[in-house]
Amino acid sequence: MRSVLGDRRAIAVLLGPALLVYTLVMLVPMGWSLGYTFFKGNVIEGFAFGGLGNFEKLWHDPQAHSALWFTFKYGIVVTVGQVLCGYLLALLYVFVLRKSSAVVRTLVFFPVILPTVAVALMFQKLFAVAPQNGLATSPSKASASTTTTGSPARAGPS
Repeated sequence: MRSVLGDRRAIAVLLGPALLVYTLVMLVPMGWSLGYTFFKGNVIEGFAFGGLGNFEKLWHDPQAHSALWFTFKYGIVVTVGQVLCGYLLALLYVFVLRKSSAVVRTLVFFPVILPTVAVALMFQKLFAVAPQNGLATSPSKASASTTTTGSPARAGPS
């Protein structure tokens, strides 16, 4: 493992695709949005260069100050609350629930596993092949059972 992480070419091969996708999905739109802050207008009417006018408008807007202050306070309260709840749950687990650790693990990981299992079961029913009655296979089965006249083919002897 040490020899792989010491090789710069291996690092580039392993990190390159992830960094490229991150750049395209996150950094390019952020830069694009930052560029839009220097323009006035919209998609329908078009854009005209406005310079720092939008920032000046933002600086003098009392509602923007109120919203920024509320967001700051909300972020602090939520962060402290999450850390405190996590700490209290960890203490509860260590000192009270140690004997029932299997139940705790089940309760913690159940919400993580449940959506994956639900999607897997949905696709299993959607593309059921063996009984030939899946939602995706039913339309093709119905179209194959019609004759050239458009009337359904009869099952059994004529």
